[in-house]
Amino acid sequence: MLSSSCANKLYQYIPIRREELPKFLRYSGMMFFILFVYTIMRDMKDTLVITAAGSGAEVLTFLKSYFVLPSAFLFMLLYSKVVDVLNKYKAFFFFAALFSVFFLIFGLFLYPNQSFIHPSQDTVEQLKLSIPNLKWLFALYGHWSFGLFYIFSELWGNVMLSLLFWWYMNNNSSLDESKRFYPVMALLAQFALIFSGLLFRVVNLTFADSLALVVYIITGIILFCIAMTTWIYCASLKYDAPKNWASENEVAAKQTKKKKTSIFDGIKYLYTSEYLGYVCLVVICYGMAINLTEVTWKSFIREYLPSPTDYGAFMGLFSMINGISAFILMLIGSRLLRKYSWQYCALVTPVVLGIAGVIFFIIANFKGHGDLWAYLGYAPLAFLAWLGLSQVVFSKSVKYALFDPTKEMTYIPLSDDIKTKGKAAIDVVGSRLGKSGGSVAQNIMLIVTAGSQMTILPIVSVVFLLTIVLWVFSVRRINGKFVHYLKKDNTASSNAH
Repeated sequence: MLSSSCANKLYQYIPIRREELPKFLRYSGMMFFILFVYTIMRDMKDTLVITAAGSGAEVLTFLKSYFVLPSAFLFMLLYSKVVDVLNKYKAFFFFAALFSVFFLIFGLFLYPNQSFIHPSQDTVEQLKLSIPNLKWLFALYGHWSFGLFYIFSELWGNVMLSLLFWWYMNNNSSLDESKRFYPVMALLAQFALIFSGLLFRVVNLTFADSLALVVYIITGIILFCIAMTTWIYCASLKYDAPKNWASENEVAAKQTKKKKTSIFDGIKYLYTSEYLGYVCLVVICYGMAINLTEVTWKSFIREYLPSPTDYGAFMGLFSMINGISAFILMLIGSRLLRKYSWQYCALVTPVVLGIAGVIFFIIANFKGHGDLWAYLGYAPLAFLAWLGLSQVVFSKSVKYALFDPTKEMTYIPLSDDIKTKGKAAIDVVGSRLGKSGGSVAQNIMLIVTAGSQMTILPIVSVVFLLTIVLWVFSVRRINGKFVHYLKKDNTASSNAH
């Protein structure tokens, strides 16, 4: 038994009461397995698509722009229909089954029979020669089932985590519980990244001579984790779900309709509100900056580690380091948020990402100078792969620690109506434009030049720098209005008293 003083000290760091522990563990368990699947899918989809014969990191820009984005909107339509017919509680089972069926089909049929279902390599090469400007699109066509795996892996996070899990959490947690549960869960969630990265690395190193075995094992692990998520969800429903699911169906339909209206109304706010416009711009800039960096970095890893299992082992290591770094920086970030101003904390992410990115792009542009690298005593591809890993890991960790909290803080001084509608629009429009904006820019460059990532690297470097400058400018513009709104609220509060 813990003494009362020890229990009080522990409560300061983990503010979970004893009677709340079963509920907290159920929610944390679901989140762990969903993120575990998300991370291991992320590493697997990159390995399959980028290391395929005749492919490269360049195909990611076409995948994200022309396939992932439309698929996400189609899934949103499917989600709305499923919720109308069933309800959000039952929708969890539907989508868990849908993802399970796809990954089962991929593991048992699509991957083992890729030589029959994919076009021949000669056919793909002829298409590339006939229309060289679209060679990366043809490379994707040559391994279309891998692209399908990539799309479903991307949608897993959007549907199972962002929509279903967080709706379930918010719908079954009080405000007091959410304030205490969520920060601890966010920290514990990083262990999903660490363990999934470790497992993915070990599997790739153990079966380095057989990508097929790696795919079968990882597919089995994914299906097992989805089953575990569903099992924990079933256990939670005994305590959380309403007894009359029919009435819940009506409530869910009304809420869905309300949310759709809020998003469209919120888009209008983005045009009329300078403040919300800059907040949306910050979200777009982050998405573009990280996308421009990641695609370039992954193209160097592809050259450095052409073997699929070597590439996979490297990505597993990346996930491990990313989880550890995010855990540490989230602890530091909470202290910075309490000690320093909003502007100071909000500028940390673009400044860190900008400095690290500029160093990465400058060195990357000198990749072809063999005499320089010989003088320095480094292999350029190995150096750029590890430098890029450090840059991406630190950028993503700072994003979790400071970017996300400061972004959410910008909504505090707004009215409830604008806060709800504006946030819905920014989360939908801003995040989508950010993720696809960098990809669209790069695939336009690739189509025009009919080259590779190295060919367009100087232009990508300039676009990255301009994105960071625009990001910093937007933060400074937000800060002026943010401080003004807070002073206005404090004055009104003082007058009321």
